[in-house]
Amino acid sequence: MRVKVKVISATNLPNQEFMGTSDPYCTCSIPGAEFKTKEIDNNLNPEWNHDGELDWDCEGDISFVVKDSNNYRADKPMGNCTLAGSKVLNGFNGDLPLLLDGKDAGTIKVEVHVVTLISEIPDGVTTSNSGFNLINSSLFLWESKAKSGAILGCVNLVGFVYYMFEVSLLVSAVNIALAAVGFGGVARLANLPLEIFPSEVVAKGKVGLISEKLAQSTNSAMAFATRVVLWQDQALTVRTLVVVYVLRGVTRLMSLGSVALICFNMLFFVPLQLKLKKKAIVTHVEPFLKKGMVMKDEMLAKIPKYAHVASKDD
Repeated sequence: MRVKVKVISATNLPNQEFMGTSDPYCTCSIPGAEFKTKEIDNNLNPEWNHDGELDWDCEGDISFVVKDSNNYRADKPMGNCTLAGSKVLNGFNGDLPLLLDGKDAGTIKVEVHVVTLISEIPDGVTTSNSGFNLINSSLFLWESKAKSGAILGCVNLVGFVYYMFEVSLLVSAVNIALAAVGFGGVARLANLPLEIFPSEVVAKGKVGLISEKLAQSTNSAMAFATRVVLWQDQALTVRTLVVVYVLRGVTRLMSLGSVALICFNMLFFVPLQLKLKKKAIVTHVEPFLKKGMVMKDEMLAKIPKYAHVASKDD
């Protein structure tokens, strides 16, 4: 399993030079694999910002050793530390204390996370697209159980009322509007303070930001549609067709509203289970996913592309 490790920086390292200042570098290792950062000359607070990868066994610890580079003698250690395997699996981003001969030797800042097929952003989804980040938000991971439970309960209650009493959305909107007008008239006749009604729903200072986000979302959606419709990415187009075909079959069995309600409930279940059962998924499910991806690539490779057909016609 691949693990991405970023060795960011270190602070308050001990000087190992008799004259001058140490030139520190860091070695990151597991049994059978390691990588090394560049050297930073004459600096006890180096910033490496070095990205590396290791082939991890899902259990072992990751070791970090900081040394003083020297061309005339063996490199002297400046500090070392270990990141436990349990922290590697869940991801880590922060400072680790360095030790040298049992004494404090400063700290090192690292960022570590496991790379899986599930954690990778799918093809066709860019980091500016908020959809992938949304399902990994604190709301759907139940970091605040009261907030997540309240929102899930309210949405399901609305869905229950809608289907049990066959409420029409248009009729409900009209009734709410009439009730609001009636309440406003009562409030005016009763001389209630009208300050209870907000003067603006969206602050003027945020209008530009909201417009920018809306424009980015619209442009991203258009770019995605262009890639799918014009077959610029065959794999993405095939996946989209499969999803649309499945949705078409499902909507024949139940209404679109029911599908939306089920999908919304799954958002509160699937991301949490992926997080809680990450090790089991990586160990047992991911090998099958990799085989499926290989088979998919082989099948797509057999599909003739327009460029191939056009070259033959020429």
